Amino acid sequence: MDQDKKERVQNTTLDRINFWIGNADAKVSFVVSFTGVFLGFIFASDSISASIKSYIKNVGAMKLQDVKILLSALSLILFFIAIFFVMRAIYYFLKALQAQIKPSEYRQDNLETNSLLFWGTISQSDYATYKQQINTVQNQALENDLNSQVYITSILANRKFAMYNKGLKQLRNGIIVFVVFKFLTYFPF
Repeated sequence: MDQDKKERVQNTTLDRINFWIGNADAKVSFVVSFTGVFLGFIFASDSISASIKSYIKNVGAMKLQDVKILLSALSLILFFIAIFFVMRAIYYFLKALQAQIKPSEYRQDNLETNSLLFWGTISQSDYATYKQQINTVQNQALENDLNSQVYITSILANRKFAMYNKGLKQLRNGIIVFVVFKFLTYFPF
């Protein structure tokens, strides 16, 4: 493969990975918004607040042999489990959005972590130094830098999607448990 074609492939690959990182951030932002609305619904709902208060009252006032205490306790436990799952989902979503770029984590043979292409390392030098470095860099070193950026960026994209998927699983579990809780609130006890 000639040098120009190789450089186009590298740049296209880096652009694709950056697109997927942006895609992950957009998905996470949407799901975080949905989760906020869902939590708002949970905490603003008078029927849910009334149910929780009723269950707490039932648990405190009933005899241990009474079935109502078991149903009230079960409902309370389900509510808190649902909240736990939703909070874990938010944690994973925020971890997916968090900038996690630490070039020192990626130290490997031939992997360029002091990049002339990465905004984090560029910003750590003054303009004159950066300009001098970019003007004197050898083609092979620049190619290695670009390959390193492709590799590191793909790791970051993979981490973002892993956190996003963990968050989705937690949110799904929270919604399922909440639906079961809500179903129980329709039974008077």
